[in-house]
Amino acid sequence: MSREQCSIEICENLQNASLIIRGAQWLQHMETVYLVFLIICTLIFIAIISLSVVHLIVVYRRIKEEAIQNDLYFLILLLPIVGGTSLIGLYLPRTADFMFIISLTYLMMCLHKLLNLMRHLYGSRKAIAEYIQSRGMKLKMNVPPLCCCCRCLPQLEPNEKNLRSIEWIVFQSPIIRIIIQFIMVVIYVEHEKLREHKFSVIFRIVNLTQVGFTLQKLIFDLIGSYAFESGPILSNKSKAMYWNGVALIFEMFIMSIVATICVNPERSALFDANIAPKQTDRLHISPIKDQRL
Repeated sequence: MSREQCSIEICENLQNASLIIRGAQWLQHMETVYLVFLIICTLIFIAIISLSVVHLIVVYRRIKEEAIQNDLYFLILLLPIVGGTSLIGLYLPRTADFMFIISLTYLMMCLHKLLNLMRHLYGSRKAIAEYIQSRGMKLKMNVPPLCCCCRCLPQLEPNEKNLRSIEWIVFQSPIIRIIIQFIMVVIYVEHEKLREHKFSVIFRIVNLTQVGFTLQKLIFDLIGSYAFESGPILSNKSKAMYWNGVALIFEMFIMSIVATICVNPERSALFDANIAPKQTDRLHISPIKDQRL
C-alpha cells in the first residue's frame, strides 16, 4: 500500500470517532511533537524501572519481616506499572483505555496493601482501633469526591469489625475515598509513631497516584472534547489519552525520585524493623533506631 493510499485509509477511519488508528500506522505517521515526547517518555520509563529495581533490592536485603516485604513489593511496583501501561498506550493508542483499566485495578490492590502495611506496623486491627478510640475520633463516611454532599451518612466507631469492613470496601472503587480518609485519620493521631517509618510519604505517593490517575483523566477527557480537534491521524479523544499518558509517566518518575530520597534505610525505621505481632502500645523501631535513642 502506498503512502497516499494509507493516508486516505486513515482519514476514512477517523471519520468514525469510535475508530482509533492502528499502532503501526500511528508510529509511521505521527507528528514530530508526539514522536519527541514518545522518546522522552520511553527514556523516563527506563529510569523509573531502574529506580524500582533498586527499591526492590533494598527492601529484599534490608527488611526481614516477610509480611512487610510483600506489602512493599506491591507498592513499589505501582509506579512502574502505571508508567508502563501509560507508555504502551502512547505506542498503541487502541490499547489506551484497556491499559487505564489495568492500572486502575492494580491501584485498588495497592490501596488494600497500604492498609495491610499500616496494620502490620501497628501489630493488629485491634491496636489501631484502640488508639483511635483513645483519641475520641470516629470514621467519617461523607468524604470527597463522591460522598461529600451526603451529610446524612453516619460516622463509624473505629472498632475492629468496622476496620475489617473498610478494608474490603477498598475493592469498591466508587467509595474508595473512605479508605483514604481512614488512613488520614490514623496518620493524624499517630503522626509521631509513623513518622520514623516514613509511612506518610508512602501514603501520599499512593494517594496522589490515585487522585491524579482518576481526576487527571477526567480533566484530559474534557480538554479533548472541547479543546482538541481531530487530526488526520488521531481523534480528539486519542490526543487526550496520549497527553494524559505523557503526564502520568512524568508524574511516576517524580514520585520514584521522591520515594528514593525519602524512604531509604538511612531515613526510615521501616527497614530492618522487628515488628511484634501483639504490640498494642507503640510501634517497634528498628535496632539501629533504638541504639540512637
